[in-house]
Amino acid sequence: MRTAWILLVINLIAFCITSVVEVNYFVAGLLFFGVPCVWLTTKLHSNIRSAAQFAILFGLPLTMVFDYFAIVNQAWVVSTMFPFLIGGVVPVEDAWLGTMLSYEVAMLGSLISNRLIGSLNKKLLYTSTCMLLALFMLFVWLPQEQLAVRYAYGWIGLCVTILPLALVEVRNRTLHSTLIKLSLLAFVPLLLFEIVGLHQDFWTFPSNDYLGWVEMFSISFPVEELVFWMILAFPAVACMLEFFRKDAV
Repeated sequence: MRTAWILLVINLIAFCITSVVEVNYFVAGLLFFGVPCVWLTTKLHSNIRSAAQFAILFGLPLTMVFDYFAIVNQAWVVSTMFPFLIGGVVPVEDAWLGTMLSYEVAMLGSLISNRLIGSLNKKLLYTSTCMLLALFMLFVWLPQEQLAVRYAYGWIGLCVTILPLALVEVRNRTLHSTLIKLSLLAFVPLLLFEIVGLHQDFWTFPSNDYLGWVEMFSISFPVEELVFWMILAFPAVACMLEFFRKDAV
């Protein structure tokens, strides 16, 4: 409960700052995700190495892959402060955000479950990194029209959130409590971040291929954003981490 309150206060402060002061996407990401990462690091020194390895070697390339696919299909479009895009498409801010989120989920899940991350299966982790980077390079090499699909956000959500959750449900049903708590802890911060992002035009949703729209607090966003991002993103990343634990393989 104390953890929940501290994270809520951190994110409320971030929301107040970004609502009053005009900041860019990169700074907002640091306030909403970087500060919680720093706080969690001070609490869980023994998890730092494994969480960082998971975030950099898996969270970063995974973000690059699905973000490239999403932006090419205009599932979302993101503004950037940098003069270059990764692979000509992916904003640095998105890659950085995915890395921070992966680290935060690894640390937060460990704190909630009172279970150390422990050593990761390096062979599986490195193999996954290589496969994701190869897939990203394939995406960059292919003509963008060959990656065009309808309801791209839905397909991304199915692969990146529903599939990991379903696989872990089969392998390890003892994680239910942790996954539910992660989802509950993440919802308000991610909603606040969404409000700031849409009000300050950090990202938009230009496609017509969504399952529907949610309207609240003078903003509107796709149903997929609510389900796959605000509700399922944190537990899905926690499920992905499970596949790299040595005691889970």
